[in-house]
Amino acid sequence: MLETCQLLFDKACHSYDDVQRAAYKFIDRCSVVVSVGDSQIVCDVELDEKCTQSVDLISQQIRKEVLDQTLRSRIRSETEDVRNLILAHAFSRTGLANSPE
Repeated sequence: MLETCQLLFDKACHSYDDVQRAAYKFIDRCSVVVSVGDSQIVCDVELDEKCTQSVDLISQQIRKEVLDQTLRSRIRSETEDVRNLILAHAFSRTGLANSPE
């Protein structure tokens, strides 16, 4: 019998994309079906037959990974302007933007 569980994430705290990114990290151990409800993102987790970890451990790891992905997205969003400025400055000094004479 395959072990299964269901994880629920609040849409106000986590994005669908972040949950999918987290679920993908576990593709070698389980399958995760991600769906959206009214106020929650639902993950139906089913362990692979070859998985040696418990469903409780996997669900705990997925929860941690969702938090990690959410924080990464927040940092990516908050630092986007600075990263773009740094890249623009770096490329402006290469001469790549100058047209050949």
